Order: sequence, then C-alpha cells, then structure tokens
Amino acid sequence: MKPGDWGEDTISLHVNNNDSYLCADVTLTKNDDMSSTEPELASPDAQDTASTWDGELANHLRWYWWADDGDNVYETCPAQGSVGGCVSETLLSGSGSALPNADGTFTSTVALADSQTNVWGDLNGTLPGNGPLPGDSVRYIAKAWCFGESSFLPKVQDGLTTQGPNVIGRGVQCDGSAETNITQTDGLTMDISFRAVQSRNNTSFVCSTPTQGPEIVRVTSPELQFGSTGWGGWSCPAGQTAVSGGVIGATQSIAAQGLAVPLANIDGSIYPVFPHYTFGTNETGYVVHNGAVGQNLQIFVDCQL
Repeated sequence: MKPGDWGEDTISLHVNNNDSYLCADVTLTKNDDMSSTEPELASPDAQDTASTWDGELANHLRWYWWADDGDNVYETCPAQGSVGGCVSETLLSGSGSALPNADGTFTSTVALADSQTNVWGDLNGTLPGNGPLPGDSVRYIAKAWCFGESSFLPKVQDGLTTQGPNVIGRGVQCDGSAETNITQTDGLTMDISFRAVQSRNNTSFVCSTPTQGPEIVRVTSPELQFGSTGWGGWSCPAGQTAVSGGVIGATQSIAAQGLAVPLANIDGSIYPVFPHYTFGTNETGYVVHNGAVGQNLQIFVDCQL
C-alpha cells in the first residue's frame, strides 16, 4: 500500500438450512514496524523495536463496514430508514476512525443478527431489526478502506444488486497527501471470523466476545528526561508480566535496553536493581540505559494479564 490507496470488497454469508444468529469477531493481531528506512528514522516519532506492536500503520488506515445488499455500494434512502419500501443499509463502523487500540488490545464482537439486533432488518423493509437469519438465505457485509484521510458518502438506494461502484460511484474518498514516512515498512494483520448459532430453542441469544487467550496490554510512560548515560525504567501494573517493550521518540543513540524480568542482565546490571530504578517483588517492566547524549523519550511495556 501507499498513501492515498483505497479499496472496497464484499463478504457473502450463507445460511444453509437452519435459522441462525450471526456474530462477527474482529481482532488486530499485529501492527509491526518490521524494519526502518532512513526516511522513516528521520521522523520524530519513529520507533523500531523487537515488539510486534511498534508500528504506526494501523493508526493511518480508515475502515468502513456496512450491511450490504450485494452490490458493494453503501446506499441510504432519501430519509434514513424505510421510505416507501426503500431500505437504508446500516453502517457498522462509525465514521471511519482508525482502528482503536492499535497496540493489539483491540478485540471487537459485532452483533449482526441476534435476539436484539439484525443489521439487515431481516430484509423486511424496517430498520433496525432483530432476530435470526432464515435458513437458505444469503446476506452480505461490505467493507471499504483508505490509507490517509477520508470521508464516506452514501449513494441513493436503487434496490438493484447488479450495479456496483464502477456504475453508481464509490462512497469512500481518500486523500494521502498529508501522510509522512512514519509508516514505511510497517505491516498489520487482522483476524476476522464469523460465528453462526442455531436460533431454535435459543430465543434470548446475544452476541458477546468469545473467550480469548492471554490479553496483552501496553502501558506507556510520560516523557522522561535522560541525561548522558542515564538510566530509567517503567513497570507493568501489579499482577501483570512484561513480555516486550521499547522506546518512543529517541533522537540519540541508546546504550542498552531490555526486559526487566528475573535473571535479566542489562548492560552489566542485574534484575531487580538497576541504576536509578529498582523493581519491587514480582514487579517486571522495561529498562533503558541512554547513550552519551541526553534526550527526552518515553518507555512502553507490553504486559500480559
């Protein structure tokens, strides 16, 4: 991708012979600055650590998801809702803000059709709706994205599924002119899955976030002032364990840095005692030993619950 790129596509969801509720689960699994070019390193906020969450790309992508009728065009009626048999399509992702919690903590479950919600209104001419999808039916979720600043403009509902954005016009407007070098070499991955649940004898089902593996939460220090060869550290909250970390905003060289965990040796100092920073019992985090030139920077720690 390059700044200003955009795209649209549609996912079809097929219910076979059993009326079903439907949930979508979206998880950002990586936002990684995989390497750094010289132009990127010249950016004041550049960072490149061993963490898979040190990238900036997720914060520069805009996403739009909506309940589509199959033509890959976001359409609304002249007045929002149902007018004379016209059904507006439901926008599922707000106003296209960047992915929330780009440190990897973002997990979102969206109710597409459960006992309280049906984003297609069960195609009955009324929104919002609720209830399962009938057996032997097909529904569509469409998405659009932009690398840069964007807006998303609906088209007038035409009731047709044979015409697409090349005929009706695309809704997403994308402008990458304000982007900088900060996202060079970054990559992100996102898992999107759908769950169907039988509705028969299950009249009160509500979509909820499924059980996940260990949650990773990032904590970031305020800006810290490091003198020449100075030391500093930052800790995970009580009950959490540091699994990775790094620095933000470094403009000068750093002599050494690393995880402050049992048996760690960072530039000759042994956990839990480091110059100017001693970790308490069962406390872990990240430690930085600055280079020869003083600078201000932040320390972040990825902590496992």
